[in-house]
Amino acid sequence: MLKLYTVYQNGKRACGVSVFGAIRHIVHTLDGRVESAKDIALEALGTHIGDLLRQGYKPVLDVAFLSEKSGFQTRHPDFDACDGKYTVYCKPSDIAQAVKEIETLASAMSFQQPQRKALMDWLRTQDMNSEFVVADKAEPVFAILLAEVATRNGWALHSSSDGIPAVVPSADIQSWFRWLSIPQEKMLTLKSALAMKSGGTLNADASVHDPASFFFLG
Repeated sequence: MLKLYTVYQNGKRACGVSVFGAIRHIVHTLDGRVESAKDIALEALGTHIGDLLRQGYKPVLDVAFLSEKSGFQTRHPDFDACDGKYTVYCKPSDIAQAVKEIETLASAMSFQQPQRKALMDWLRTQDMNSEFVVADKAEPVFAILLAEVATRNGWALHSSSDGIPAVVPSADIQSWFRWLSIPQEKMLTLKSALAMKSGGTLNADASVHDPASFFFLG
């Protein structure tokens, strides 16, 4: 299971300290490659961090993942394996509940059978033993669904691209269209039909492959 780390850095060297549990995992890297790893008891953590600071290490990241390719980084290491395939991912407390909420939200959307199959296939690909729900970059509307549910529940939402909107999609769908690189001309054609109302429900009348066709109606 993936661990989250607090990262201290000293030049090309970095040390990550796992952030949860009575036993903490300590990983030292050089140029992004793992040099050593060990476990220490929580009671010894203060002494260890004190030693790091005296050696010139400075805290640089509060929450990071450990990637075999890139060392400590803020994005999920699955991005490395999938060449940036994912658009967004989040870490809910309960994966099964997250998938259920996304499915419930999507049930209010009008899909043709192939489109609904694509949605159900996406939900089925979510690993119930994982810590994350991920949305594929090839299906931007999945990112909108995931972001809506994640934001409602206060889950941390991460992305493979900078500038992810800070608001829930139902509050400002146009900012999500822009972030997902929906062509401006498509946005303009939707302007007269687009209705943005607080607490709206998600509705769709077009292809799941065209997120510009999705909008929130009161």
